[in-house]
Amino acid sequence: MLLDKPFVDRICKDQIAKFKSAQIENFHLPIPHYHWIQNDPDLLKEKELTLEFHKASLYFLNAKDIDEQKKKLKRTIYTCMQVEAQLNFVLLFPNPENYDDLRFKSFDKLNDQNLKNFLRYLSTQDPILSKKGITDQINFENAAIIAQEFSINVLLNFILQDCIRNLGVGKINAQVLSLGTNMLKEVANFIPKLKSDGSIDLKEFSVKDKIKTIFNMSVENQFIEKDG
Repeated sequence: MLLDKPFVDRICKDQIAKFKSAQIENFHLPIPHYHWIQNDPDLLKEKELTLEFHKASLYFLNAKDIDEQKKKLKRTIYTCMQVEAQLNFVLLFPNPENYDDLRFKSFDKLNDQNLKNFLRYLSTQDPILSKKGITDQINFENAAIIAQEFSINVLLNFILQDCIRNLGVGKINAQVLSLGTNMLKEVANFIPKLKSDGSIDLKEFSVKDKIKTIFNMSVENQFIEKDG
């Protein structure tokens, strides 16, 4: 049976309630998406996440059959994962010893200049994130925009996975985990090939790299078509 609006709206509402009540004090890894949604006294973030889900649901609810609805859900999940994978590298955190000093996370084989180049690329050239108001500035305003975009896409991904499980795609979590791991590797390999202005240094790319974008279209299609 096709998913309908009342059903998916309930999923969204229930998932947001779980996000807000999650116990995160004992987590050792950064979890900005939970901090973002739980720091919401005016419910503005909840409303923003609900609005983004509403936009996504207009797309996948307009499906002629279950197969098309699954594919539309997976296509939206894939887009969320693209955003997550990229913004994961440019999240900014205050230095515990100096709150005014914002820093990137530490990554093997990537330095601060690499990450600044990538932030410049995202803010000027990425087809999705360049339209979201992200800049290349290392300041609290930009850090907040990055954190919000990252958090919305992570949490929206969780909600969409819950929706597609109700269409019988029971292995969606494993599929997402595998794809997400590969995306992070691809982004990590892509970042050092950028110039300081955020443009792509074509000399750093092999012939194989040049015939595909940062994310491989064939991988996207495999993810969308895979069932189970």
